[in-house]
Amino acid sequence: MVGQENDVLLREFGNPEDYELTGGILLPVTETNFSIHPQYTLMVQSKQFSGSASEDPIEHLDRFLELWAIMQTNEDVLKAFLKRLISEEKTAEMRRKIASFEQDADESLGEAWERLKELVQACPHHEYNQGLLMRFFYDGLEPMSRANLDAGAGGQLIKIP
Repeated sequence: MVGQENDVLLREFGNPEDYELTGGILLPVTETNFSIHPQYTLMVQSKQFSGSASEDPIEHLDRFLELWAIMQTNEDVLKAFLKRLISEEKTAEMRRKIASFEQDADESLGEAWERLKELVQACPHHEYNQGLLMRFFYDGLEPMSRANLDAGAGGQLIKIP
């Protein structure tokens, strides 16, 4: 059962199911009955995303969610933003990068994990579940890294068919 416990712990690191703010400020949970104060609307309107190549949609999304988290908006806003401002082609490209992940020859296991997390964070709407993300990571590892990961998990972390 040791391998299963480690498997669960590893899967917790790459949870993309919900997009979370990358900042360290946690806002209190409040009732969902609210009115939007015009001041907040002006704050959001003053920093609109134009879609230019120099803008980072994920960075903008973080700023947007920080402002609107106070009012407990739901995930529909996030999905609408991502759908409208990140093209289907760009999404497909980002999903391909995640699905075809491979550890670089000169990359440590930790560096590879961080790089996969960056790919996932850049595409929070990838729609891959945690198990599939772990499979992409594991399958993309160099044999030595895979062996080290298995050893640390007390046995083969993911069964290869």
